[in-house]
Amino acid sequence: MPNSSDLSRRNVLKPLAAGLVAATVAVPLASAATPDDPIYAAIEEHRAANDRWHALISDPKTDDTPQAHRASQMEASLWERLLVTKPTTLAGVAAFAEYVVNSPVYWCLYEGDDSNPMEAIPTILAALRNILAMEA
Repeated sequence: MPNSSDLSRRNVLKPLAAGLVAATVAVPLASAATPDDPIYAAIEEHRAANDRWHALISDPKTDDTPQAHRASQMEASLWERLLVTKPTTLAGVAAFAEYVVNSPVYWCLYEGDDSNPMEAIPTILAALRNILAMEA
């Protein structure tokens, strides 16, 4: 019988995301990734907010300050925005999937929460469908 660590979301989703990225790469790209794809800005905004929040909570002098709480709220808000930002290129879909799958902090922080990485999968799927329909 598998133990609970074998059935973690990360262990279940990582092969799915790897397959999604592989499928995305296998589809011929009509054009290279462009800065016009909104997912890149959403990823960078979240990454910056996440780095800022982690810097504040890693320092005992700032870990429980109003500034750290605001940084936490900003990071959470940008995470929510990221989860609903639809990439407009196949390379953007791959970048989105990779960013979500490689965000280990969310695999533990959002356990049982409504804001977990699983919410990104429908957005990735919708983006793939939109992009593939435009190419047809």
